[in-house]
Amino acid sequence: MEAATATADGPRAPTPQPEPGSDMEARLTSVGRAVAGAGGDATLLDVFDALDADCDEHLDKLEYEVYLRGMGFWGKGDYGEEKWPDKWLEECSDLGCAPEAGVTRAGFVDKLYGEYRDGKASGDIAKLMWSTDELRADPQVIQAAKAQLLARLVEEELMSLTKRQLRERAASVGVSRAEIQRAADGATPKRDVSASICACAPSALMVYPCLYRWSG
Repeated sequence: MEAATATADGPRAPTPQPEPGSDMEARLTSVGRAVAGAGGDATLLDVFDALDADCDEHLDKLEYEVYLRGMGFWGKGDYGEEKWPDKWLEECSDLGCAPEAGVTRAGFVDKLYGEYRDGKASGDIAKLMWSTDELRADPQVIQAAKAQLLARLVEEELMSLTKRQLRERAASVGVSRAEIQRAADGATPKRDVSASICACAPSALMVYPCLYRWSG
């Protein structure tokens, strides 16, 4: 089986994935490497593509289990072998998805991370990058994970600012007035303005010199 990864030219290029019945550790390692391949700029879409091993634009029950294990949720509460069949139905319902098809991109990115895990994307992406011993022993993967953790610290700092402070910070790192206004007028202004600041990296990171030094 093959997982898909995004390419600069557009179509997703397949990369080898273990078969569904093979070792979960190997599946997690494959997903972690695919996500780390995007470096410190990995997004939730990169995560979704890495988890979507059969490239059908949905995360089925097994693919979503890989995600849960990578996050460290498996074995806690209802996330376990015994209760998983019923929890899967509940999870899909909460994300607005049909269990027979699986979790969609919108359910994963907009619902899961727009509501239930808002503000935790960078930290979760880093977790996936070092979810196995093999990944934690890889210097390149470690560097990508550190970049993701740095992004999380920056996001948390930005979200602690007022809207006015965010607008001033955005202007100071080169975000255009039009882009700032567009973000400020959206449904989630603080998050959108923060995202526009982070999109100016590495300039935005230089606003936090202590964090920038730590990332190296």
